[in-house]
Amino acid sequence: MTTNAGALGPKARAGFGDVCWFNHAGCRLCVVANKLDKLKKSETEGNLRLIRETLALPESVPLIPFSAEKGTGREALTAEILKLL
Repeated sequence: MTTNAGALGPKARAGFGDVCWFNHAGCRLCVVANKLDKLKKSETEGNLRLIRETLALPESVPLIPFSAEKGTGREALTAEILKLL
């Protein structure tokens, strides 16, 4: 991973550490970007790109935009969970 975790804020730094731990342990990883309903539609892609870059997520790691309020992303998250069963 090439991201400089020291340059990140405390919450992002914690997330970066989690991603590093999962990668090092060889665990499968899926990142859920919650609170999608708080963004304008035009802001979604840019924010997902920022999450992927900040956490140095490879394209092989699913990044699921999710809104519990609207149910957006529920099917994609359920499909990822079912892959593990």
